[in-house]
Amino acid sequence: MTSALTPMLAALDAAPAPLAFFLRDDDGGWRTDQLLALIDCTRRVGVPLDIAMIPMATDRVLANTLNDRLQTCRQLLGVHQHGHAHLNHETEGRACEFGVGRSVQAQRDDIELGWLRLNDFFGEQLDPIFTPPWNRCSDATPRLLATMGYKALSRDRPRRALRLQQSLTEHCVDVDWSKVCRLAWSQGHRDPSTALANAIAEAIALQCASVAPAPIGVMLHHADMQEQDRASLSRMLSVLKAHPKVDWKPMRDLATPTEST
Repeated sequence: MTSALTPMLAALDAAPAPLAFFLRDDDGGWRTDQLLALIDCTRRVGVPLDIAMIPMATDRVLANTLNDRLQTCRQLLGVHQHGHAHLNHETEGRACEFGVGRSVQAQRDDIELGWLRLNDFFGEQLDPIFTPPWNRCSDATPRLLATMGYKALSRDRPRRALRLQQSLTEHCVDVDWSKVCRLAWSQGHRDPSTALANAIAEAIALQCASVAPAPIGVMLHHADMQEQDRASLSRMLSVLKAHPKVDWKPMRDLATPTEST
């Protein structure tokens, strides 16, 4: 596997300074068995994992299990809000729960209900971060979240300056682990390690070229991951964690623009 990671390691070696990384897993509330297996995997490696919890898919049993783990390994685990019910409300175009097809008031109602439900389950251990399902939302959503007291939004990294917004700090994801793996397999590759290393290398190069490098986000979907996928993830995380230019952080500890200036 080491040779497959050469592009990623070369990009890290060339980085002028250490880079912050975060690991976000989506769809907490679905496939609890695979979620707990992923938590065990990342905990063994010592890399913090942030779980985006779907409020309406989360129940008391799962919350109690996660609370136990949060209390014993708080620095390696975080939970935050993943929309409301992970439902598509758009009548055309790409799926979106908080898209242009919904009024600001309808968005506010769902966001607030979701927060109240998760806060009842997790209390102070719930981080004030919002990840919209499908990693997209309307232009009004960041402004709304800021007025409601959220500290950060996490979605796909904008590719065009016109999409940038100033209302709320963003912790963007650069690498969709499952998507990269699916593409590699569709192209006939039995091992997606090289494709993953290339994707991470591109994200590293992008931030190294920036005046103010942002944290690099890697997104997982535990429901898509089997034992062999978690083993591959463990190996890659171990390599990244050992590199002096990589600084893994829980999302709640990522610097805001104010803190980094």
